[in-house]
Amino acid sequence: IDIKDEDVNKNIKIINSYEEYLRTNPGKLILSDIFNNEEEIKKCEIKINDEIIPFNYNHQFKTKGNYTIKYSFKNNLKNAFLLFGDCKLITYINLSNFNTNNVTNMNSMFYGCSSLYYIDLSNINTNNVIDIGCIFRDCSSLTNINLSNFNTDNVINMNGMFDGCSSLKNIELSNFNTNNATDMGCMFYGCSSLENINLSNFNINNVNNMNGMFDGCSLLKNIDLSNFNTNVICNIGSMFYGCTSLT
Repeated sequence: IDIKDEDVNKNIKIINSYEEYLRTNPGKLILSDIFNNEEEIKKCEIKINDEIIPFNYNHQFKTKGNYTIKYSFKNNLKNAFLLFGDCKLITYINLSNFNTNNVTNMNSMFYGCSSLYYIDLSNINTNNVIDIGCIFRDCSSLTNINLSNFNTDNVINMNGMFDGCSSLKNIELSNFNTNNATDMGCMFYGCSSLENINLSNFNINNVNNMNGMFDGCSLLKNIDLSNFNTNVICNIGSMFYGCTSLT
């Protein structure tokens, strides 16, 4: 869906959606060309304010106002790459009915959702996910993210996970299993409001990239990395660049 700034205001909601797939950036990237989801796209429909219309990447909202948008897909989603990518006007997303049991890729899932202030992730299943790189990148309006039920046992890529989340003050990661993670580069890059972070449970035995991990975290005063095993890390360039409050 292409939602242009001049067409709608910022009170757009997406609620109770997603049994299946897809959001793309029209004209720049068609995910079906990459992941061969043509058949799934044909099964998709959109309901806008209770009116069902055929799926259309380029649907435009010509009238200003509030919209309730529901996507309906027939099968279990496997790839959520860029699902909400660049949806700059979305303010709220409820994924309580989103079936992600088979999802393996959540890379850039909410990338560029700069007006998003809340995401309901309470029922999301990440048991099979291996890639959450850039999942919240540039979600600059998010002040809080509840990831208490995120299962990261199989996650390999965490690169840029919170990159550009400039309004986040705290991130609770105590339940994160990082045993299989290999890339944490730019993980907290640009988190300029971040005041506290607890990484005491992080196992980085397999991590080889921490480039720019805390770059731009200008309000962080303390980072306890006493449990970090850096034996296999190849890149720590700019890891603390811009951390001007570190004591």
